[in-house]
Amino acid sequence: MWSKRVFVSVCLYILSCTAEAQSPVYFSMQLSQYEYSSKVVAQLSEELSLKLNRQVIHRKHKSVAPDIIISDSRHDNSDFKSSLYSIYTISSHIKISNPNADPNAPLGIVDNAFTLLENEQHIKIKTVEQAAILLQKKVIRAVIDLSNNEVGYRFLDKEVVVTPYKPNTLLKVYFRTEALWQKYNDNLLTSNVKLKEEKSVTPKDINFMRIFKFFEPEKKAFEPLVGETKLLDWLHKQHFSDLKFNFTSSNTQTAFTNLKQSDNTCILNVLKNDGRKDIAYFSLATASYIPRALFVQKNSAIDNALSQMAKPIALQALLKQNPRFYIGYWRRTDNELNNFLVSTEVQKNNFVNLSFSKENNRINYNAYRQFDFVEKDRVQGLLEYPLFVNEVKLRKNSGYNYRSYQIKSTESNSYSYVACSKSETGRSIISRLNALLRQENFRNNFFGTLVPTYSDSELDRVLNDITSAYSDTEQ
Repeated sequence: MWSKRVFVSVCLYILSCTAEAQSPVYFSMQLSQYEYSSKVVAQLSEELSLKLNRQVIHRKHKSVAPDIIISDSRHDNSDFKSSLYSIYTISSHIKISNPNADPNAPLGIVDNAFTLLENEQHIKIKTVEQAAILLQKKVIRAVIDLSNNEVGYRFLDKEVVVTPYKPNTLLKVYFRTEALWQKYNDNLLTSNVKLKEEKSVTPKDINFMRIFKFFEPEKKAFEPLVGETKLLDWLHKQHFSDLKFNFTSSNTQTAFTNLKQSDNTCILNVLKNDGRKDIAYFSLATASYIPRALFVQKNSAIDNALSQMAKPIALQALLKQNPRFYIGYWRRTDNELNNFLVSTEVQKNNFVNLSFSKENNRINYNAYRQFDFVEKDRVQGLLEYPLFVNEVKLRKNSGYNYRSYQIKSTESNSYSYVACSKSETGRSIISRLNALLRQENFRNNFFGTLVPTYSDSELDRVLNDITSAYSDTEQ
């Protein structure tokens, strides 16, 4: 048994240790270029607490002297010492403009975790969806938003003009005491060494990037296509197993920036233009995007009517013979299709924009819902890209009871390619991939993996189109 004196001494020691461990460390945010949300503060507090093994809380009153300062610019206070590492990277910002808007219309800025401060008079907008609508309706002439959200504006309006506005910003950490500075850097140094060992890039490592192309409404985030993710996994395991593929995802601008700055980066299924050809090697076409098709439920009245018509389907003839059929379409369409929709009053009334809700005057980004409109017989068919329907099928098992019909139109297929760094490594990857793509059996498996839910006629159309495109080899 412990004596009373020993017991008291132990208790006092435990209490003193507990008091020391619970003694809080205060940090302040001193940003000159950004506003920040409470969610960011909570995230940084958690991060600092983890790194320092201490309770770190945000200073709410100026009367409390901070132990740590987080800043977006150089902090010259001699009482504080800068960390060797940044704690956070604020993504780059872009300006998205409507070239047809009034130049005197206001500027919009989207509220994000970090919202850029702007001297020019502007209006704050809560969400990307709201900003996209205001831009489309020309209520604002332009909007400033994170570059990660670029695809959301192009999703709604392909005619917007996107220009870089502000590059990435690193948030640096400054410490009042040597002990806190040392603890933080020791922790990060150990973590960074491990990270470097696990993710170091050797000549046999390839950074393979996928582009955000699909808005996942349940997560409210843009993601790569499931079909492209499965394709890269298959390509690596079956044909490039001697290399290590490091898979990452980003928007197009970030992907090409990374490609330009490295010698071992490739990007899957991107468009090719003269500017990009200056900084990258391109493969033969790795995707052929079939124009919009008409999707209907199998054995429905419209399906029976379509089965008796000449192929490809002339929509004018279909709607003239069946004025009670309604066709739904999603998001803003190309000018060519818009011109078709408004060509006559009868045709215009037979088309329904399913992405726009008249009830609340806003865009609905939940593209899964378009199948609900068909199944509830509010529209009898969907005008949609087969690649998009393939993606919905892979994510939701929706659309399997649908049949597609090729539409008579002047729309043509478009192509995308694999782009790789302009280096010996990049050239080697492109050369190997092109040799494979010239093999018919490989093409069958390659495109069968990319678009596994395509009908036989859709897949044949893609394969025939791709094979024809290979007559002119470009690299």
